[in-house]
Amino acid sequence: MAGSSSHGIAAAGAGSRLVIHHSRISDNGGNAIGLSDGAELHSVGLHAQRNLGYALRLSNSTASIQGAWFTGNFGGIRNESSSLELRDSLIADSTGATGGVGIHQAGGSLTLLNSTITRNVGPGVNLVSGAYSIANNIFYQNGEELRASIASPLSPI
Repeated sequence: MAGSSSHGIAAAGAGSRLVIHHSRISDNGGNAIGLSDGAELHSVGLHAQRNLGYALRLSNSTASIQGAWFTGNFGGIRNESSSLELRDSLIADSTGATGGVGIHQAGGSLTLLNSTITRNVGPGVNLVSGAYSIANNIFYQNGEELRASIASPLSPI
């Protein structure tokens, strides 16, 4: 899916379930994927690039993602009061003038494993609130590697 003036994919409401395998979402005027109000995403091999919003924006939703490449977007992931598990993935080159963050965590939970977060203008990971588990990742050449204003890990970093 490429070239929309708004979001690439949007889903809202309990019962909305997206399964995306080996797909590319690029060049949209908003977020590549936006989930809200109980929607679920299960993804393997997702590539989201050059979107003018976040590669993934979650609000009160659930996402399980493996093997993603989120590159050159306004921001990587914005997780608001949602459950996010990200494994074996790359978030790079987020360029947003108001942050360019790799992952912004505000509420909910974040599990980040075996991933690379690199060359984002802002923090690689910005932990504002919620619970988190971060293990075996690479943070390199971000504006700030990790910014944490919370102290409620699910497990040690």
